[in-house]
Amino acid sequence: MRPVKRLSSIALSVLMLGHFFASSTAQAQQTSAGGSPPVTGAPAKKKGLTRDESEKNADRRDLNLTAGEDKVVDLDVDIGALPEATFASVANDQIVKVVRVNTADKNATLRQVVFRGLKAGETTVVIRDQKGEVQIIFRVNVAPSNLEVRAAELRELLRDIEGLEIKIVGQKIVMDGELLVLGDYARLVNVVTDKNYVDLVINLAKISNLSLEYVKNRISADPNFPQKVSIRTLNGMLILDGTVESEAEKTLAIDVAKLYVPDVNLANPLVDKAGARELSQPRGIIQALIKVVAPKQEQNAQKDKLIRVTVHFVELTKD
Repeated sequence: MRPVKRLSSIALSVLMLGHFFASSTAQAQQTSAGGSPPVTGAPAKKKGLTRDESEKNADRRDLNLTAGEDKVVDLDVDIGALPEATFASVANDQIVKVVRVNTADKNATLRQVVFRGLKAGETTVVIRDQKGEVQIIFRVNVAPSNLEVRAAELRELLRDIEGLEIKIVGQKIVMDGELLVLGDYARLVNVVTDKNYVDLVINLAKISNLSLEYVKNRISADPNFPQKVSIRTLNGMLILDGTVESEAEKTLAIDVAKLYVPDVNLANPLVDKAGARELSQPRGIIQALIKVVAPKQEQNAQKDKLIRVTVHFVELTKD
């Protein structure tokens, strides 16, 4: 019995040794074939290979041009004698071109470059110094040649309107701000709805709430305004609300309110938005929600009256 036990122990040792050599051989073959040995334990931590520090630390500036226009910009960046292709990286060279200006003063601290608008569009220009570090990122907007001319015309026509801001954004002229005078808003609407500007202008200007409150108080104090009608402001409009006894009284309330408000239509914010439905009639500043309820009549007055007629006949003879 002892030789059998010894033989069994030897066989078990041989099997374990064979398994060890088989595992080592498979791992070596996987490594030589370009693979990686199995990883045990916690996964290795990935190292960050990219950072945004250069772009975050760079100065940013918006630059507006028109097609065919040159704009000189002074750079407080030491670009040395680097060519344009080195210190200025243009994302789309079909829209704008950057040209270096060699000044007579070689010791000048500011370097001059010219941005030349080629065609309408938007692009970015990255300015680097002699060390190759990013210093300035320009966001350049080149508008069509007629857009700047139209914007200048609008600034001239509306220059005395307080609170109005006129700027070019993309391929549109944007009107923005809060206007204090209702007459100024009427003038603005009349100008921007002209056929020469209507396709180029986005009107975001609105009437100041302070101005609407003042007009509301003036209307309410008018002696001809029906006392049963109330006025409130909502989204740049004056809402007439209440209940009157006749259509004539409702018409009177609307007519009195219109005496204090110029006849203009508010801009529709849904225009030019995908899936939006434009109103058939633009909303005016005055909106009437007045109800007409006729007074109830007495029941006796509604019944038909019965008239009783009594006739007496008398016959007369000659006798």
